[in-house]
Amino acid sequence: MNIEHAQNLTEQETMASATANSNAAAAVTQLLKASTAKGAAKVKELEDLKALLNADNDTILKNIEQTINLKAVIEKQLAERCWLNLQEASAPVF
Repeated sequence: MNIEHAQNLTEQETMASATANSNAAAAVTQLLKASTAKGAAKVKELEDLKALLNADNDTILKNIEQTINLKAVIEKQLAERCWLNLQEASAPVF
């Protein structure tokens, strides 16, 4: 994969993320408008929605942490393999 292709993928992912965020906000707004709850029931509904969103945020943060850890492991393995390849390349041939 070349740099231009990687940049194009990143731009596409950014645009898709922005669209998804917009769609998610619209879905929440539509959900709130569709609700007929009043008073305490409305408060409970909003608290439940907030709890759901907090749980989603926690899941996303855990996924980010796992991704960062995986990246570190992959980078370490790549560095080790590069080092081994250099050692093999510099070894004398008999």
